[in-house]
Amino acid sequence: MDEEKWKNLEALITGLDKVVKAAAVNTRTRSLADRVTALQSDFASARASGDATMRDHIEMAVQELWANVERWSGVAPKRKISEWLADFSIAGLIGLVVLLVVLGLLVAGIMLFTSAVGWKALMGVDGTRPILTVAAIIATLAYGGGLIFSALYSNEGKFEERFRMAREIFLVFSGVFATIVGFHFGAGNNGTGGAGGVENVQQLELDVRRGAKPGELELSVTGGTPPYTVTTTGTNIKTISPAQHDRSPIVIGITREDPEKSSTVSFSVVDRVGTKKQIEPKREVLDALFGGLSGAGSGAGGGG
Repeated sequence: MDEEKWKNLEALITGLDKVVKAAAVNTRTRSLADRVTALQSDFASARASGDATMRDHIEMAVQELWANVERWSGVAPKRKISEWLADFSIAGLIGLVVLLVVLGLLVAGIMLFTSAVGWKALMGVDGTRPILTVAAIIATLAYGGGLIFSALYSNEGKFEERFRMAREIFLVFSGVFATIVGFHFGAGNNGTGGAGGVENVQQLELDVRRGAKPGELELSVTGGTPPYTVTTTGTNIKTISPAQHDRSPIVIGITREDPEKSSTVSFSVVDRVGTKKQIEPKREVLDALFGGLSGAGSGAGGGG
């Protein structure tokens, strides 16, 4: 029985020595080489003298080294859930729960918003701004609040130190929150112009030319904010209802009521924020359209 213990211990040391020598250089496992060599020397001395007490000490040391090697190499036994939870404080667990809840709420909110407005709405800035703003605000409040809670109610350090840490976290996240809210409202009011303010929206620029098909005019709109509401007026032309257009150029069909009489045409364009501009096609454009009986003016009118 005693000899069997010596053989088992020798096998453990020999196997450990092989694993350590096979490990890559500059790794934690390879750094155990000197300790394994010392244990081999102690084992040889203990076996020669038959010292059972020394053998038991060597066996404990070998078992400890084997446990380290198994853990470092990823082959250690799986830890129980209770062991994993023991690594977290109560504040840490609360923060983890808050993180998961916030992620779930964000995903659910984005899906509901997308189902309401449609995926095409996300292609524009106006469609994505609500999602980005709400997500940033919720994340800032939730994560900032979680960090403040963890700092205040941690079991480590004095209360004064925890309070100072929580105050610093609050200052950082309050600045981030203020920036997000300011950007949201600033973007919403962009271009409206306040009292004494500067107009930020690009002015509307209009141009009219003959269309590709007979009886059509092309109205080109640059600047402003779409959609554009186009109102067509004139003399000796059939009534055209005002219509909204998202893109330029805008093709408008013109039909005269009496082909023998001259006609005039005028377009009034209003963009989404209320910027207005009017234009009358040049004489040569209407002459080409109506065959010389236009009676048109010579250019564009002023903006409203």
